[in-house]
Amino acid sequence: MTISFRSTVIEGILFQDITIEKPSWWSIWIGPQQQHEPGSPLDEKCALSYPISPDCPTQGCVTFANITLRNVEVVEPLLSPGVVLGNSTNPMSNIIFDNVKVSQNAHHKSSFDWHPLRGKFPWGAKYRCQNSDLKVLDGSSPVPLCDMTEQD
Repeated sequence: MTISFRSTVIEGILFQDITIEKPSWWSIWIGPQQQHEPGSPLDEKCALSYPISPDCPTQGCVTFANITLRNVEVVEPLLSPGVVLGNSTNPMSNIIFDNVKVSQNAHHKSSFDWHPLRGKFPWGAKYRCQNSDLKVLDGSSPVPLCDMTEQD
């Protein structure tokens, strides 16, 4: 009997000199594809409505490596800054945030001013970061702190 495993490699990516203004969903997402379609079973898929739907399993068959965000500015996001989700059996390696800044400009009228959770949901001014060898260079704020254990 032969068992074959499929795997994917996502590596060598540079996001540079980008401004993201007033995103209404995730401004920074490095992790599993959000691919669950309404009306179908979730199985091992990440829900499009994550984190409202709490499930977003990561897959060990996907390797993330050598991904850099450089000179990225996120202005007035509706949600927390972002998500970096690696797998405990195959953690992300060499993920670099170089001058990545997220700001809530209190002195500027925003299209999300009306929303009571603006900048607070789901993790406040923090990233959700797990199982990632993430390096943060000068100028990045807030600084993502990665937990190297699987989170529920």
